[in-house]
Amino acid sequence: MSVIKVTSIVDFDGNDLLGGLTAAGLIYMYAGSTAPTNFLKCNGASLSTSTYANLFGAIGYTYGGSGSNFNVPDLRGYFVRGWDDGRGVDSSRTIGSSQADAYQSHRHSLQRGTSENGCCRDDGGAPQVDCSNLCGMSGSVMNDTGDNETKPRNRAMMFIISY
Repeated sequence: MSVIKVTSIVDFDGNDLLGGLTAAGLIYMYAGSTAPTNFLKCNGASLSTSTYANLFGAIGYTYGGSGSNFNVPDLRGYFVRGWDDGRGVDSSRTIGSSQADAYQSHRHSLQRGTSENGCCRDDGGAPQVDCSNLCGMSGSVMNDTGDNETKPRNRAMMFIISY
């Protein structure tokens, strides 16, 4: 496979139409399994600050490293979320930080019925006594459902970063 690197496209007045799209540190989704020329996989690899000086100048130690080595972002298996940058939707986050998966707080309820001991009520009111035995049905639980993670429908591609 051959890759053509376009460094500039100019209009009739000599203006660069790419507008810096070849800058170090730009991340793209790539449909191949091997990073093309002038790109690296976003796999957390440790790199030399001198060999990849332009990329180090763009991202520094944001994704790890110290001294003469820095790391590229490790985006394998991640969904990328736009940085809040003061908007207030996902505040207190910094560039490069990650979050664990989570569900937004919500509640599931069981249909309550009557029982001889007055444990539950069918009128939606509060239980009259401790309902941990749920109307004499010891061990009653709601069934688990779902997968081992929360995810939207997706397709796997590789993230690459320009240097």
